[in-house]
Amino acid sequence: MRASFDSQAGRHRSKGRTGGPGRSRVRVLGAIATAVGLVISLLTIAPAVAAPGDPFDPSVPRVFVAQDVPTRLYTAIQGNGAVTFTPEGATADRGYNAMGYDTANNYLYAIRRDTGFTNALQRIGQGGVVVGLGAVSGLPVSTATYNQGTFGAGATAHILYVRETGATNRMYAVNVTTLTATTVALSATPQLISDIVYKDGYVWGFSDTDRVYRIDPATGQVSSWATGFGLNLAFGAQWVYGNGNIGLSANATGRVYQVRIDGSATPNPTFTLVASSTGPASANNDGAAIPGADVDLGIVKTGPATYSAGGALTYTLTVTNNSAVGSSGYVVTDPLPAALTGATTATAGCAVSGGTLTCVRGPLAAGASSTITVTGTVAAGTTGILSNTATVLGNEHDPNPTNDQSTATSLFSAPLSCTAGNVYGLNRSGELTSISATTGAATQVGYFPAGASIILNGLGMSPDGRYAYAVAQTGTKMTYRFDTQTGVATPMGVIPQTSTFDFVFGAVNPVNGWYYVGGRSGSQYIVYAFDPVAGVSRGEQFRMTAPTPAPTSPNGDFVFDSTGRLIMAMSTGNGTAAANPLGIVETVPSDGSVATVRPLAFVAPTTALPEGAAFGADGYLYVVYANTANVRSLQRTDPNSGAVVSTVTIGAPGSGSGGVADLASCSLNSTLTLRKDVAGRFGPADQFTVSITGNGVAQGNTGTTSGTATGVQTTPSASAGPVVGVPGRTYAIAESAAPGTDLAHYTTTWQCVNTANGTVLASGAGVTGTITVPAAPAAGIHVVCAFQNTPILAWQLAKQALVAGVVLAPSAIVQPGTSIDYRVTATNATATAIPGVTLRDDLSQVLDDATFVPGSAQLAIGAAAPVAVADPAAGTLTTTGFTLPAGTTAVLTYRVTVRADAWAATIRNAVTGTAGTPASPIPPDPCPTACTTTQLTPTVLQVQKVGEDSAGMVVPMNGSQWAVYSAATGGSPVIASVAGAVDAGGSPITGLFRDTTLSPGTYWLQETRALPGFALLAGRVGFTVAADGHLTLAPGTAPNASIVQVGGIDTIRVQDIPALALPEAGGSGTRWIYLVGLLLVIAALSYGAVVFLRRSRRQPGRRREGS
Repeated sequence: MRASFDSQAGRHRSKGRTGGPGRSRVRVLGAIATAVGLVISLLTIAPAVAAPGDPFDPSVPRVFVAQDVPTRLYTAIQGNGAVTFTPEGATADRGYNAMGYDTANNYLYAIRRDTGFTNALQRIGQGGVVVGLGAVSGLPVSTATYNQGTFGAGATAHILYVRETGATNRMYAVNVTTLTATTVALSATPQLISDIVYKDGYVWGFSDTDRVYRIDPATGQVSSWATGFGLNLAFGAQWVYGNGNIGLSANATGRVYQVRIDGSATPNPTFTLVASSTGPASANNDGAAIPGADVDLGIVKTGPATYSAGGALTYTLTVTNNSAVGSSGYVVTDPLPAALTGATTATAGCAVSGGTLTCVRGPLAAGASSTITVTGTVAAGTTGILSNTATVLGNEHDPNPTNDQSTATSLFSAPLSCTAGNVYGLNRSGELTSISATTGAATQVGYFPAGASIILNGLGMSPDGRYAYAVAQTGTKMTYRFDTQTGVATPMGVIPQTSTFDFVFGAVNPVNGWYYVGGRSGSQYIVYAFDPVAGVSRGEQFRMTAPTPAPTSPNGDFVFDSTGRLIMAMSTGNGTAAANPLGIVETVPSDGSVATVRPLAFVAPTTALPEGAAFGADGYLYVVYANTANVRSLQRTDPNSGAVVSTVTIGAPGSGSGGVADLASCSLNSTLTLRKDVAGRFGPADQFTVSITGNGVAQGNTGTTSGTATGVQTTPSASAGPVVGVPGRTYAIAESAAPGTDLAHYTTTWQCVNTANGTVLASGAGVTGTITVPAAPAAGIHVVCAFQNTPILAWQLAKQALVAGVVLAPSAIVQPGTSIDYRVTATNATATAIPGVTLRDDLSQVLDDATFVPGSAQLAIGAAAPVAVADPAAGTLTTTGFTLPAGTTAVLTYRVTVRADAWAATIRNAVTGTAGTPASPIPPDPCPTACTTTQLTPTVLQVQKVGEDSAGMVVPMNGSQWAVYSAATGGSPVIASVAGAVDAGGSPITGLFRDTTLSPGTYWLQETRALPGFALLAGRVGFTVAADGHLTLAPGTAPNASIVQVGGIDTIRVQDIPALALPEAGGSGTRWIYLVGLLLVIAALSYGAVVFLRRSRRQPGRRREGS
């Protein structure tokens, strides 16, 4: 179309060249616009659809068959068991053969077979459209026909290898790009080949003489081998599937075969006929194939879990396409078990031949599945495991071969049931029976190879129910194992005995898988073991003391729980209350020693002789015994009390001497154990007793601790139980104090857990509790409860103050400058260490009047050497955390020095302590007084005498003396003379008097001596000394006495107010005072004399005037 358009455009342009340049530019622009519009229109056209003659789609797998002359191309479509040919377009106008598919450009190429054109290369596209490419240089014009053709691969992918019909020893390599051919001389002449294919670097051709030829295209070397298929057919169409197998289409029959070649490059490759199906016949055909995209096919085969000999068995095979593209077809092969007879299938495309199911199936869409079924009859007498594997093979390459096979396995029978409602029995002739616990009906489920001379006993079962075990009761003790998967019982080996006695009981220990057997010899039960895995006897393991008196027919049986503990039902049948004891061995010995048996109960009836015992899935104990008529009974027994719950008669098969003599089960019992968890002891000799009660539990249900060990007490004597725990029952648990122990010193909690997974089943606080045993799996459940007693830890603190090693009494007087030693004692009188102890001494009311002696703090724990403690920080002395061992004291010591000016001071401090953790603190016992010390420094009485100096200033004055009384009047002085005060250097302080011996109280101060010329105080001055040293004057005290601060100390200040000026303090003395006084006297006398004389002179005159 584009060429046509371009041609027309050119003609239009040549016609329109008469305009000027302007028009030319217009035309050019118009042409450009038209071209752009055309491009846009082409880009917006819907995507192209493949047209006849286009290359083929390489992702779609296809098999091509070209038939007849003129030739028509077909697509071979695989259906269910048949191949059909669908035309690919119309019949061509020519004939061609020697066809191959070129993976480089996805076209088919062939050589024309018409006379005169037999060396012409043809290209075939979709719709069968043939395009002749011309003669191939170097390819001779054949007088016959080139009827064999295939493309190479890799470096030769563009090479079409062709051969002529007939016996020729040459092959040609045609380069379809250059249309040239190169001759490949062959070392031998392949006979009667109708087509060739390329695989694994070789050219292959299947002849009509049941022979295959291999040609090395690089060397021309020819090899051939018989296929062994017996197919003497001409295969005109041969191709390679995407899976690498070779497809063959027989000319005469039209049947299509798929062949696998293994070891293609070896000197002796092998050939396997994978499948065949019907197809159209043809006298002239040729083949090629497109491998297509990868397809992941998977297969799943299912069948019954068990089979019955003589019964029908059906297998189902499901093939699934797990890819996003479709599959062109597939083949399923399934070699069926030899025991499956008369196998048939109704699935289309499938057939059973020679014991193998083969299916040739058609296309399978992406994500789709297809189902195949085959049914047959299991031959009578069949035993063992029926197992076989089915394989799916897709036509395309499968990128995931791991899911191409699937195996189905059917067992002879189901494992022995471990569910409620049945137990298993063994009679002495070897029949293994399933016995209904409710009706006693027995059904045979297996058979041991016992004979007339062999009596079997000691039935045991593996925990999974797959195996049952038995042993010869008498004679040579051969052991046997019955496999439920195969239905076959086989001898395992002999257990040699050191002394001869009958084996009458047996069980499998699930912990080690050994089969334990034994019987009574004298006063003991002797137990041996056989290892089924190693196939050897493990010899004598242990013994148990048998009850007395010994019965005439010694019997009994035992079982193991999932932890390997053994429960023994002993048999005496003597009618006493202690007959038929039921006991447990917690630790099974292996050294031949006598095991310790903890009693559980006594199995009723006391007159019966239990011969076999087994636990059912309901948690009850089942025993079998024979009555006087030798009728076998199955008894449901309460494992806690030993009481009979119900009894049924065991029915057929087996009766009388051939009846059930032993029991077993793959249901294991549950247990309940109560232990003591001693977190610590308040007293070193404290002990505890634990117990389980309820539901008739009366034996082996208590335990008492001993010794000094802490933690969970696991010794048998310290544990209550294990007792058998019946699912659904509720048991009471309790603890009590052993003599000398007081539980008030403990906090008690308890917890019950499932030991299998640690799940907490119940918990609480206090010394009693209950636990309900939950429903249990076949292996049973083991519940362990524990009472944990945590001592209520107590510790004490005390503090003392000492001077020179002497303990000070409370409120003792200490002098300033004194060194005080403090001693803090932490005491742990319990039997348990106290962790995380920290001591804190608050020195805030000490260090305001004293100084801490650096480095003096030390801590000594018990007899250990003291360690340094850091000096106080922020007024608090703190130790680092430490553990205070049981029965130990820790002593903290340090020293302070009272300051020299700390008068009337209260030196008080208190110690506190913590222990434990923030979540679980352990405070010390309260100590309101013992943790506090108080010392006092003396109260100071200071008296200051002051007066005015010559300048009128009030100043201290010496010369007075003072006494202190306890009463306002009379009495003896408390202090006869208050001493004069001195300074720090020992020098007297003017006018200041000081006493440090007064205790707090009320007193009176009296001046006993005044300075010359001064009057004493008119009376005593009342004052009160407070505990903190403060002074207060009594009400009504004269104003010349007051309280002032001198040197920071309350001081009674007394000021004299004389008529004359007082000398200056520390002045020249009193001489001048006398002189002044004398002058005053003289002046007074002189004045008096003058007055007298004047009056005397006036008197005569007055008389004269008055006369």
